[in-house]
Amino acid sequence: MTRREFLKIARNTAVGSALASGLTTAGYAALFEPNRLKISRTQVQMKRLPRRFDGLRIVLMADFHLFPFTSAELIKQAIHQANALNADLALFAGDFVYSEAEAATELSPILAQLTPKLGSFAALGNHDHMKGATVVSTCAHAFRDRGLEQSRSDSIDWAGLSLFGRSRFDGWRCPGRACSIY
Repeated sequence: MTRREFLKIARNTAVGSALASGLTTAGYAALFEPNRLKISRTQVQMKRLPRRFDGLRIVLMADFHLFPFTSAELIKQAIHQANALNADLALFAGDFVYSEAEAATELSPILAQLTPKLGSFAALGNHDHMKGATVVSTCAHAFRDRGLEQSRSDSIDWAGLSLFGRSRFDGWRCPGRACSIY
């Protein structure tokens, strides 16, 4: 085998390996990861937290990105699992939709099935703002009678705590504001 033949085989092998690796990663990201529900339990210690909040159970749900990658059925499963946690409070941290704001109309009745004891609060994410914050907000109001409150300012004060949201979205920045603190 000549040096030239060896280098040609090595190059083709490297290119083939890179393509296979890229396709495997893309397949995982498109087919497996969007259908994987993850429950993380975290205990947060806060020195100045009022005693009445000791043991408060909060469920935080974010980045639904409904359609094309996340199905309504998967979100129903997530709501079912969240209800099984018997949470006191639910926080929705935005990105309800991915490609079309109108997808939120299908999401509203699903999210309304979440039953935290003390209520639910929501803030819109960057995808919601880019695709149509007015439409997504309108859908969120469709189940307001079930206890959902949407942040329309920098924060929502709830029982002496400030739950932070996002009131103004400007491209990828929120000028002069904390954008993603919940």
